Amino acid sequence: MEDLTEKQEEVLAFIKEHVNDLGRPPTLMEICDEFNWSSPNSASAHLKFLEIKGAIEIDKGVTRGIRVL
Repeated sequence: MEDLTEKQEEVLAFIKEHVNDLGRPPTLMEICDEFNWSSPNSASAHLKFLEIKGAIEIDKGVTRGIRVL
């Protein structure tokens, strides 16, 4: 896995915490709410880079399709 930026580490930590607490990954809107982002595109961009860097896998077309690797 490539080095993550500080914000990417925060997003990844939130995803892991969400899975541990609720048993399922967060939605894009839940990620936006956590980081006070107004657009789901911000969350999508961070998830895309986390996937590129090998931290997560995204199942396209599935609402909670984030899997931490």
